[in-house]
Amino acid sequence: MFSSRGQQKLIVFLLKMAQVVFLKKQGRVTTFLLDDFLTDFDPHIMQQLLFVCKRMGGQLIFTAPLVQNDNFLKLKRYKLNYLSKLA
Repeated sequence: MFSSRGQQKLIVFLLKMAQVVFLKKQGRVTTFLLDDFLTDFDPHIMQQLLFVCKRMGGQLIFTAPLVQNDNFLKLKRYKLNYLSKLA
């Protein structure tokens, strides 16, 4: 079975979200770390994933290349704090 890089990342993301749900049911606090997140998703999927992350609660840390376009700037809609450049 073959899938695109975006589809593979989506599957892994959904598996990790299932783990978060499982841990929360056990009363645990979660920290969700995603490296190179959002780069292979179209704007619609990206918005849905950010919405799901925000609703999950806990701490979310993700990295993504800084791209000044409409898709990246939509992060502000989710009231996420982000660093534009690490010194």
